[in-house]
Amino acid sequence: APSTPPPATRPGQLAHTGADIGVALGMAGAALAAGLGMRLASRRREEGE
Repeated sequence: APSTPPPATRPGQLAHTGADIGVALGMAGAALAAGLGMRLASRRREEGE
């Protein structure tokens, strides 16, 4: 069977591997926001004591 050549990419462009990192970045951002919110909440509680 003849082998098919890999799809050509333009110079300076990464090949598309099929990995979609948008969901991972969204989850990471949400986790970061939650952590910062918890830290601010704990600081305010300590200042109120």
